Amino acid sequence: HITFSCRSRRPACLLCTRAVASSSLPSGNMTMTTACRFVFMLGLVSRSLTAKVTVSNVEPRTDVNGQLMDIHDGNVFWDAAEGSWLWYGMGYTNCTLETGVIPPRDCPGIYRKFGEGCGFRADHQVNLYSSPDLVTWTYLGDVYPQGGRPEGIYFRPKVLYNPKAEEYVLWINYLPPAFNPLKSYPDATFAVATSKTAAGPFEVVTPSVSIANPGGGDFTVMVDPNSDEGTAYLAYDAWSNSHSVVIEQLTDDWHNSLGNVSTTGSLSEEKNEAPILFEQIGRA
Repeated sequence: HITFSCRSRRPACLLCTRAVASSSLPSGNMTMTTACRFVFMLGLVSRSLTAKVTVSNVEPRTDVNGQLMDIHDGNVFWDAAEGSWLWYGMGYTNCTLETGVIPPRDCPGIYRKFGEGCGFRADHQVNLYSSPDLVTWTYLGDVYPQGGRPEGIYFRPKVLYNPKAEEYVLWINYLPPAFNPLKSYPDATFAVATSKTAAGPFEVVTPSVSIANPGGGDFTVMVDPNSDEGTAYLAYDAWSNSHSVVIEQLTDDWHNSLGNVSTTGSLSEEKNEAPILFEQIGRA
């Protein structure tokens, strides 16, 4: 039994989540019916627990050493190989939230020099914590270190385990260098990196994926639990489509998107961000 406590005290730019629920996933040019509602989801939780666990986004979380957990907009999943829950997320490394004058006031860093504003720095970490019970968390390190990746600003990491390839696959939002983040957003994309171990380091295999809509924004990835072939999907919004949610099928190795070859097209109204895919009553 898992309870999520979901009162938000964070700025909209750092916590703005929508879910897209559907009765089918894209195949070719199939369309989908959608139902959108605001939610906060820590991740896809599919493993049964014998104890009640409350996960709060109000109370500060600490690890087994009493240190605050610097982990944001990531995902949690049970890893049978490791025998534990794995929580991947962005580490903003001593970032102090600021308020600006020009909208969006909660995100003044988009106007500052590239890589310097709070939430838009080039030294973001992809932190990993593990837990046997979703209560006690142990820090395992930065799995995507700055020295081993292309220069840029990174957000919203998502990790899947591919049993066929026996590898962990990291998808992450990537802003390439520009005068400031605002100038970079039209060229934003997703990078893909892989590792044979959960703790990395992850190495880039696809610097820029082939999405149908340039300027990829917030996103999620999911493996269809009802697919024997391990078919996976990408849901995202983009700068070029005014942030309308789109779902595309991934390549068989999950290293890229099929783009226009297998896409739903726009599923939502404009100005929607941060989609989440989940299974409901046996349907993905």
